[in-house]
Amino acid sequence: MHAGQTRRAVFAAGFALTAAAASDAAAQSAEAAGAGPRSDLYAVLSRPGPAWRAGRPMQEQDLKGHVAYMQKLADAGVLLAAGPLASLDGGLIVLSAVSLEAAQAIMRWDPAVEAGVFLGEVSAWLPVFDPGGRYRTPT
Repeated sequence: MHAGQTRRAVFAAGFALTAAAASDAAAQSAEAAGAGPRSDLYAVLSRPGPAWRAGRPMQEQDLKGHVAYMQKLADAGVLLAAGPLASLDGGLIVLSAVSLEAAQAIMRWDPAVEAGVFLGEVSAWLPVFDPGGRYRTPT
C-alpha cells in the first residue's frame, strides 16, 4: 500500500467511525422519541464493474481488499449487513451513515469499487419493520 492509499484508508476509517457515532446517536434519539423508521440507513446494490472477470464466480474475483474494508466498517458499526446475492453476481450492503453523500463516499473508498471490480449503487433505505417485528409508519 503506497502513501496515498494509506492516507485514504486512515481518512476512510476516521470518517466511518464519525459517521457511526453520529448515526447511532441519531437513531437512539429517534427511537427514544418514538419516531418512525430510522433515516440513517442506506442500501447498496453492488454489481459487476468493468474489472469484473466475466464467467468467473465471485469467489474467483479480486476481493481481498473489499473483504478487509467491509470488516473495518463492521468493526466501526457502519456496516450492518452484507453479502452476495444468490441469484446475481454482486451483493447487498446495508450501511449506517449520516447522509446519502457519506454513504456514497464510504462505497467509493471500497477497494473493489476503486479497482472497478464492483459498481455500488447507494439508496436511502427506510425499513418499516424493526428486528422486533414492530411496524413503523414511513415518514
